[in-house]
Amino acid sequence: MKTIYKKALFFVGGFYGLFCVGAGYAATSLPNGADSLNEGYQDWSLACHARSASSSASTGDNTNRPADPSIQCRISQRALDGRTGGRVLTVQLEPDGEQVRGLAVLPFGLDLGKGLTISTAAQPAGDVYSFSTCMPQGCLVPLSFDEGQLASLLKTPFVTLTVFPFSGQTMKLAFSTKGLAAALARARSLSR
Repeated sequence: MKTIYKKALFFVGGFYGLFCVGAGYAATSLPNGADSLNEGYQDWSLACHARSASSSASTGDNTNRPADPSIQCRISQRALDGRTGGRVLTVQLEPDGEQVRGLAVLPFGLDLGKGLTISTAAQPAGDVYSFSTCMPQGCLVPLSFDEGQLASLLKTPFVTLTVFPFSGQTMKLAFSTKGLAAALARARSLSR
């Protein structure tokens, strides 16, 4: 529950919140000594932030992280409604060793008990993912993909997220995988 709370706090608190999952962080600086880095990889955005030991202490992040500065990198993609321009889906991912963990933020009005499924054109990718909570920005679903699931996702240009509104109709939301492999590779290389 504590990890889910941190993921939610990250989303609410802005990009440099406490969305911390996973492996140790060994890298100590970004290229050219920068504190932050933003790059685009086709349909995905990469954002990295160099955390210092003092910023970890000031945010109350008392997890078992090294006292040295570290690099946190996340990739994200947003899907917008073509008519209103409003956000209908945000997917944020972060490498965690051989896995990729993240968070999907979905619109309100969904039957949370039915969860979310992810599929490619060929097959389902993973189990039914459970909603953790809803906040003013939308309903949150923690995501996790192992190496095999990620490989399956990367073989297709789009991935479909299926949710169930209270209206009873199935809602399918898609996100692109264009640039996902390159963004993840860059995030992993900067976070080592």
